[in-house]
Amino acid sequence: MRILFASLLGLTAPAAVFACSYAGQNDVMGVFGYGNFGGDERVPANVASRQPYFRGGTAEAFTTPAGEFFRVPTDVDPVQVASGAYLPRGEAPDLTPPARPVVEGATFTVSGGSGSCAEKVAFYDLQVRASDDFAPPERLTYAVSITETPTDSGLPDDFVAPDGVDADVADLFLWGAVAEEGQDRWVWVRTIDQAGNVSEVSEPYFVDTGDAASGCSASGRLPRGLALPLAAMALLGFTRRRR
Repeated sequence: MRILFASLLGLTAPAAVFACSYAGQNDVMGVFGYGNFGGDERVPANVASRQPYFRGGTAEAFTTPAGEFFRVPTDVDPVQVASGAYLPRGEAPDLTPPARPVVEGATFTVSGGSGSCAEKVAFYDLQVRASDDFAPPERLTYAVSITETPTDSGLPDDFVAPDGVDADVADLFLWGAVAEEGQDRWVWVRTIDQAGNVSEVSEPYFVDTGDAASGCSASGRLPRGLALPLAAMALLGFTRRRR
């Protein structure tokens, strides 16, 4: 969850007035693996999507450990992906699921609650190491479950594309709930390739959600784009408590 702050400075105003807006998570709804498409490539012959693909043919449903997906009809070529681009269908299918992902970090943060950002918001920032035989980490979909115990991941709550990838570690942003602050939470991740093959679920990763009674948010790195605006707020006399 990227939180973006914009400062509105008047020429004669004695103080700055801050307005805030919230950019949502990169949900994957259509064809897998192309939420951040920006290159020239082919989709696998057995390319799949989260929801039925409506442009020609009949979508075939199939069941996976992460839920029901749909095979893009074989007579559809090229295939329209999330960015709006049309990609040719390759001759070879992808039949191998991605490797089991590893959650390497997770931060829960509550922001807002004062000034012009009167409504509190909560979000998770995850770092997940992932790999696949066909697709690079930025072309994988990350199915995330957030649970109250480390015993069962259940079905995923969110299907997201990474916000960025660095050395095979994907950065994921997801909305949370303010009520989760101070509560035990575990994160589980499955990776899904462009053909809808699903990896084994990761080991559960405990998330420090801070202390709800103190009104503070959990410690951890700030989301990208937030550090400089917060520094500007501090210079103007604003303060923000963190644990």
